[in-house]
Amino acid sequence: MTNERDDIEEQLLGKGGQLTTRSSGVNLLTASWKRSIKHGLRRKDTVLFTNSVSRAMERRTIEENQRLLSHASPEMVRLYGGLGSARWLALCLNTRGQVICSVGDPLSAPNELRALMHPGRSLAESDIGTTAPGVVLELGHPVVVARDQHYLHELSSFFCASAPLVGPDGDQVGALDLSGIDVQTAPMAANMVALAARHIENSMFRDLEGCTLVHFHFDDRLVGTPSEALLAVTPEGRILGANRTAQQLLSLPRLGSTLLQLESLFETSIDRLQSICSDEPDMVKIRSHAGNLTYARIEPTRPQAPREKSALARAPGRTVNRNLVLRDEALAQGLEKATRALAHGLPVLLQGETGTGKELFARTLHERVRPMGPFLALNCAAIPESLIEAELFGYADGAFTGARKGGAKGKIELAHGGILFLDEIGDMPLAMQSRLLRVLQECTVMRIGGDREIPVDVLFISATHHRLEQLSAQRVFREDLFYRLNGFTLRLTPLRERTDIADIIEALLRRAYGPQGESIPLERIITSAAFVRLHSHPWPGNIRQLEQTVRQLCALRSVGRPIDVVDLADEFQRLEGAASTESEALLQSPATTYKGAQEQAIRQALREHGDNVSAAARALGISRTTIYKKMKHLSDHGRG
Repeated sequence: MTNERDDIEEQLLGKGGQLTTRSSGVNLLTASWKRSIKHGLRRKDTVLFTNSVSRAMERRTIEENQRLLSHASPEMVRLYGGLGSARWLALCLNTRGQVICSVGDPLSAPNELRALMHPGRSLAESDIGTTAPGVVLELGHPVVVARDQHYLHELSSFFCASAPLVGPDGDQVGALDLSGIDVQTAPMAANMVALAARHIENSMFRDLEGCTLVHFHFDDRLVGTPSEALLAVTPEGRILGANRTAQQLLSLPRLGSTLLQLESLFETSIDRLQSICSDEPDMVKIRSHAGNLTYARIEPTRPQAPREKSALARAPGRTVNRNLVLRDEALAQGLEKATRALAHGLPVLLQGETGTGKELFARTLHERVRPMGPFLALNCAAIPESLIEAELFGYADGAFTGARKGGAKGKIELAHGGILFLDEIGDMPLAMQSRLLRVLQECTVMRIGGDREIPVDVLFISATHHRLEQLSAQRVFREDLFYRLNGFTLRLTPLRERTDIADIIEALLRRAYGPQGESIPLERIITSAAFVRLHSHPWPGNIRQLEQTVRQLCALRSVGRPIDVVDLADEFQRLEGAASTESEALLQSPATTYKGAQEQAIRQALREHGDNVSAAARALGISRTTIYKKMKHLSDHGRG
C-alpha cells in the first residue's frame, strides 16, 4: 500500500500543476486516484464521448435542480464572461455529480468541452475519475486539478478549478467549476470560482421565507460584499441559516444538529435589532457574547416572493431552449453577449423585422438569467393609451372610478425578481416614456393615485421593429429613454439571411408533424424538392410566416406520402427566372438539403476525430454502419 501511494505521489509531483503544498494538495489527489482505482477505472479508459444523456434525463435534471439553477446561472454568466474565451466552460453540479447548468460557447468550444454541456452528464469520480469537481463533491474542499493530475489520460489537456456550494443550513448542495482545455494555467481561476461560489451561497438565503437576514462583520468594509457574514433569523429569533463566514466568525456548530437563538450569540434580540435598524439607515453596532464589536444591518423580512407564484416561469412546456433553433454563429454570439449584459443588470434591446422571434429570444434570455423569476410581457402597441399607464404602473385604492378595491399591481411590480418584456417599445406614448425612464433610473415605481415609492428589482428587455434612433431624431421617442434601454442591442437577423434556415425548417416540420416527427427520417416528412422550395422562399413574414406555412402543410398533408412541391401554395409554384435557377442549384447543392447537411456533419466529425469512424459515430449519435454507407455514397459521387 505504501509503495502504491509513493508511486501515485511521484506521478503527481512530477506534473506541472497547481499544488499549493505537498501535504494538502498531493494528499487530496492521491486519495482521489486511489478511489478512482477502486471504482474500476483504468487510466487509458475513454469516457468523454461515450456517456450520452437522453433528452428526458436533461429535462428531469433541470426540473429537479431549479432552485440551485436560479441562483447559480447569473453568477456563472459573469464567471464565464470574465475569461472571454471559447476554451473555457463554467459548470454547476448537484451533489450526485450531475451537470445541472453550463455556460460556454456551444458553437466554438472544443468538442471535449461541448461533451460536458448536457444537463444530467455525470462528472462524479466513480464515472470519470479524478477531476476538480469530483474531488470537491467527495471532500467539500476547493481544489485545482491541472492536466496530468487528472486520473484519466483522456483528460490530460484539461485545467479545472472547483469550489463547494454550501446551503444556508451548512450542507453541501453542489459544486461550481471552471474548466478549460489547452489553456495556460490560470492562477486567478481558483479565486474567481471561490468568489462566485460565495455570491451563489449568499443568494440562496433569499429563499428562506419569513426570515430576517442579518448582514454583519467585524470589519465594516466587508458588510455588503461576498465576504460578509450572513444569518437568517426567524421572527422567534431562531438561527435558520448561517453562511460559511458567519460559521467561522462565530465558531458555530452545524445548524442541522443544534437549535441556536440570536440572543445566544449577540447581546440583542431580533426584535431589538429590528427596532434599532429602523431608526438607523446604515449599519448599527452590536456586540457578540465573545466581546467583539460587530457592524450589522438587516434586510427586512420578505413576503413570499412573486416568482414562487409564477407558474409561467416554471411550467415545463415553457422551456424555451427546446423551441429555439440557433446555429447561426453571428446571432448565437450576439445572444451570448446579450445574456452577459442582462446578467449584469443592463437593459437589452431586441431589434428586428416583424416575425423574427423577438419574444422567443426574450424568453430564452429569461431562462438563462432569471429562470425562477417571473416573465411578464406587455405589447405597447396593443393596449389603448388610456389603459397602458394602469397596466404598467398599477393603481392605488380609489385612484379612479371603477378602480378595484385595494388597488392593483402593475406589470412592473408583478415582474419583481424577474424580467419585464416590453414589446413594440417604439409605440409607447410619450407621457408613459417619462415615467418608465424614472423607473429605470430609480428602481422604484409609484402606482397611479399612490403616494409611496415601491422598490422593484426588475430586468428590462424591450423590442421593436423601428429604428429608435430615428424616432428620437423625429422627437416621437425620448432620446434619454433610448440610451437607457440600449444597454445592449441584439439585432435579430431576418430569416432569409440566416445561415441556419435549413435547421429551422427541419425543426418546425418535425414539431408540426406530430408525435412521430422527432424519430422518423425527414425524407418521410418532406421531399428534397419541396424542402428546397421552402429554403429558397424570401419569407417576408420571417419565422412567424414559416411556422404558419409548415403547420398548414402538416395539417393538410396526404396520408402515406411526404409533403411534395404540389402541396405547396401558389406562391411557391411561381419560381421563375433567377429564382428558379437558384432553387435548382440549391436542390443539387449538398450544403442545403437535409441529406447534404448530414453528409457535411459526417465529414466534419471524421476530420475532428482523425478519421476514427467509431469516435465520429459516438459524437454524432449514429451507428458506424450509417457512416460507412454515407462514406461509400460520397465516394461514388466524387464528394469525398
